[in-house]
Amino acid sequence: LVDEIMPTGLAWRLDGTLVFSSLKGQVWQARDTDGDGLEDTATVLSDDLAAPYGVAIAGNAVDVINKYALLRLSDEDGDGRAERTERLASGWGHTEDYHDWAVGLVRDKSGSYFIALPCQQDEREPAAAYLRGRALRLSPHEPTGNDPSSFAIEEYCAGLRFPMGLALHRSGDLFATDNQGNYTPFNELNHLQAGQRYGFINRLENKPGYRPEFTPAAINIPHPWTRSVNGICFLNTPPAVREQLGRDLFGPFEGHLIGCEYDTRSLVRMSLEQVGETYQGAVYPFSHPTAQGEESLLGPLVCQVAPDGDLYVGNIRDSAW
Repeated sequence: LVDEIMPTGLAWRLDGTLVFSSLKGQVWQARDTDGDGLEDTATVLSDDLAAPYGVAIAGNAVDVINKYALLRLSDEDGDGRAERTERLASGWGHTEDYHDWAVGLVRDKSGSYFIALPCQQDEREPAAAYLRGRALRLSPHEPTGNDPSSFAIEEYCAGLRFPMGLALHRSGDLFATDNQGNYTPFNELNHLQAGQRYGFINRLENKPGYRPEFTPAAINIPHPWTRSVNGICFLNTPPAVREQLGRDLFGPFEGHLIGCEYDTRSLVRMSLEQVGETYQGAVYPFSHPTAQGEESLLGPLVCQVAPDGDLYVGNIRDSAW
């Protein structure tokens, strides 16, 4: 891909078409037209979106989370361009700031989506700070005259600084990365649970005497060994691949997490174990270090296991970050 395309989310249609969002405002569709296993054409499904940061397939449509709303893109005449953009849910605070993203987009078995909103540390009005630093659950519901949205917004958990990757465990448990900075000394992997609070305090919350209890991270990821762990995915063998091979694809790493380490241009691996209701784990290098002059990852931001079992990594390099 050319450098102007900055992948932020990955999903696949049933026919194998790769759909991905770009931080520059587009949603793309990529296809393998010659059957060699590599996508060789990419076309724009939609553009002029506000920093889209995750996609999911919804029947023939594509759901995309961008800065201000969850949107549904529909290509109703099959020409490869979305003629219809429908707003499914909105209402959280945001500004024109470059980093005021909404991050996602993972879906549980009930059809609900999870998204996360990076924190607010500047001086802004309460409306623009609303729900920042939180993870939200967007649950399907029937639109009404008072609420025309197709998804209801529910605050899921709080106390997040800069969550940049979400992934669901096979058990249905939700995990999120969080980035070092302010008074958060580590990159983190957190097990997000409904009603819990994690260790970060937004500026508008930071008042004398406010010391809420918080849930510790499942994994503290050392800084500066890593500087910005973002997108994550579980190494889960797709069912069709397991049936074909008669085994798991990822061997001893089956069920582990891959994390995209942006600043050092590398991938990390994380393993988890559950003790009672608490997850704990460890982190390891995954990609090989490259010598000077060797080709390396550009800037890993997002990753996902494809339906054929390949691991896809979306990379960007952006001087504004």
